[in-house]
Amino acid sequence: MSRKALLLSVLALFLGFEVGYAQGEGTGLEPDPEAGNTRVGTRGANFLEIGIGARGMALAGAGATLQPGVFSMYWNPGAMASVEGFGVGFSYAALYADLGIDYFYGAAMLPFIGGVLGVSWAGLSSGDIERTTEAYPDGNDPIFGPTFDWRSSFVGAYYARAITDRLNIGGGIKFITEGITEASAKYVAFDAGVTFRTGLYGIELGATAQNIGSEGEFRGSAVKRILDSGDQIFAPLNRDLEIDLDTRSHELPTLFRFTVNLDVIGTPESLLQGPGEMHSLDVSVDLLDAVDTELQTAIGLEYSFRQIGFLRVGKRFYNEAQRTGDIRADVGGAVEYYRTDDFRDFWHGVSFGGGVRIPAMGRNLAFDYAYVDMGELENIQVFSFEYGL
Repeated sequence: MSRKALLLSVLALFLGFEVGYAQGEGTGLEPDPEAGNTRVGTRGANFLEIGIGARGMALAGAGATLQPGVFSMYWNPGAMASVEGFGVGFSYAALYADLGIDYFYGAAMLPFIGGVLGVSWAGLSSGDIERTTEAYPDGNDPIFGPTFDWRSSFVGAYYARAITDRLNIGGGIKFITEGITEASAKYVAFDAGVTFRTGLYGIELGATAQNIGSEGEFRGSAVKRILDSGDQIFAPLNRDLEIDLDTRSHELPTLFRFTVNLDVIGTPESLLQGPGEMHSLDVSVDLLDAVDTELQTAIGLEYSFRQIGFLRVGKRFYNEAQRTGDIRADVGGAVEYYRTDDFRDFWHGVSFGGGVRIPAMGRNLAFDYAYVDMGELENIQVFSFEYGL
């Protein structure tokens, strides 16, 4: 099996596409009290946990919850309140090197009734995957076609406003769908966030709750069956019966973020220097607690020259325990074994990037880039454009 086929198979399972067929009772698995969090991969719409925007991704998510702009709708809608005019932007991410998994995001915002109103859309596509069926195990089924793709998307509406000159709050609703053409699941979720500038040594705090919402269950032609009228046991009414296979409902990957940002130099409230500096440096620490992962921490640093050129670096610590042992793989007809002990080393989760911000028509035009090392999954590259900061 190719690396792309293997990863996409895992991705489909991770995103929650399960159709169950009752074939008798199996042996139940008892929980291990010594084990840690065992809920990894048990939620639907897990693409919602993939970060958006080059700036936030270059910082490994640390500090992204405090930055205004169109990408704040994802990281922390409370930060939207700092925007004073119209803004628009989009982002493109190529996930996991050359696997053809694309992630797009677009958003716009404008002042509205004493605050800021924003709308956003995001869509993930797996690219073409070879389709195999029971009748055509080698592919090229003339009825269903040679390929299919997995798509996940959401559309959201958000509103934020400043409560004081230091406190901002915001929230929003988003409608989510994921699946293939023949079977998809739908969800509704709410996000809320707050930012607070303490006024002490350039310290700013942010907190976000994301993906609080409904459960979703897959529906579509792939989970339907027709019982033939000739089957007198299961269809005794002398007519065809359409039935839905029983599918498991999935909850959303609810998560909570808490961020502390320190302006080291560059602003009137900075820790070390006063206003008018050519250089600025921010250091951020982020705590992420999701229902389907262990507690994750991240640290990010952003350096700016005259608020025109930016350099960023970050590191996220993925704290899930790793199972050790050998993995058997067929590579070019030869059997190879890999140790899983070193699946995740220090460089897994390291990110870096940069950008420029150019004055244009009284506003700012920003271009940003990020690279994220994901170990065996290789890299994520993100490109972003934003106008109106």
